[in-house]
Amino acid sequence: MKTANLDGRKIFTKEQLHEALARSLKFPEYYGGNLDALFDMLTASSDPISIEITHADELADHLGDYFDKFTKVVVDASEDNAGLEMICIMGPAYSHILQHFLSRRAR
Repeated sequence: MKTANLDGRKIFTKEQLHEALARSLKFPEYYGGNLDALFDMLTASSDPISIEITHADELADHLGDYFDKFTKVVVDASEDNAGLEMICIMGPAYSHILQHFLSRRAR
């Protein structure tokens, strides 16, 4: 299993998010560092992938709307890749994001 352990306290920009994902999940050098490229990498993988985000509430604060777009891409990719999971550890103010993810996975 490929695992990305991300600490939301240490990621402040979308570029840092993509760099951390690429490094942790060993994406190829040609990875585009954007949400379309992320979707492609997550759906093309034959290995199980776990994206584990601690302090996800802080990451959401740092990234703003981009965090919602990022989580949507992971949810959408999980529909094509049953081996993909995302675990977010966050405060109650952002629990709706986790609920959205779980409800989409249950379909």
